[in-house]
Amino acid sequence: MTNNSQGKAMEDLTKFRNKIFIFGVLVMLVAEAISLPFIGLDWKFSVGLLLGTAIAIVNFAIMTKFSVMIVEGKNRFLASMSYLIRLLLYGGVFYMSVKISLAAGIGSVCGFMTLKVAIFIIHGILPYFAKDDNKNKGLKKIKEQTLINSPQWVGYGGGRRIVTFKRFVRYKR
Repeated sequence: MTNNSQGKAMEDLTKFRNKIFIFGVLVMLVAEAISLPFIGLDWKFSVGLLLGTAIAIVNFAIMTKFSVMIVEGKNRFLASMSYLIRLLLYGGVFYMSVKISLAAGIGSVCGFMTLKVAIFIIHGILPYFAKDDNKNKGLKKIKEQTLINSPQWVGYGGGRRIVTFKRFVRYKR
C-alpha cells in the first residue's frame, strides 16, 4: 500500500469514527430526554450515562487503533491484549458507577450501548431508507452474497426449520 492510499484510508477511517461518535452523543442526548419523564432530572443517572458514553467512545477509538495495528502486522500481541484493556475499562467504569448509585450504574450501561445504537442507525437503518438506488443495489448485492447463498445456511420461517445443503432442502417441524 502506498503512502497516498494509506493516508486516504486513514482519512476515511477518521471520518467513519467521527460520524459514529457524533451519532453516539446524539443517542446519549435522546436517552437522557427519554429518561426525564420516568426518573426526572437525576444527576446520578446523567453522570452514569455521560461516563458510559465517554468510555464507549474511548474503547471504540482503542479498538480501531489496535485493529489497524493488526492489519498492518505491527505488534500483534499488544493488539490482541487491547481486548483485555477495553474489558477492564468497561468493568472499572461500571464498578465506579454502581458505587455512586444504582441509577448511575444503569446510566453507564445505557451509555455503553450508545455507540452500538449509533452504528446500528448509521449502517442499518439509514441505508435502508436511502433514496439513491445505487446504494440499495449495493446492499441487495451484499445480502445476496452472504448467508442466503452459503451452502450451510439455516433459517427459521413459518414455524419450520429450513436446512439447505447445496441442492438438498428438508423441512422439520
